[in-house]
Amino acid sequence: SSRTSNFSKADKLLAEQWSTPEKQWTKAEVAIWRTKNKYTWHELNDGKTIQLVPSSVNSKFGHLGGVSEVK
Repeated sequence: SSRTSNFSKADKLLAEQWSTPEKQWTKAEVAIWRTKNKYTWHELNDGKTIQLVPSSVNSKFGHLGGVSEVK
């Protein structure tokens, strides 16, 4: 599975979690929020788990992550 596909799926799931009767989030809105607020998805080595983390933290640490290990 590609990183782009994984990020899109994670954005969709987070949109569902953030949605309320007053505000229905879309995956596109979550992606925009991530960019504006400088967050990114981090894939864990288990190949299943993905976490929302500050981009500054993610970029400072060399790591393999899920997709990198598969390649």
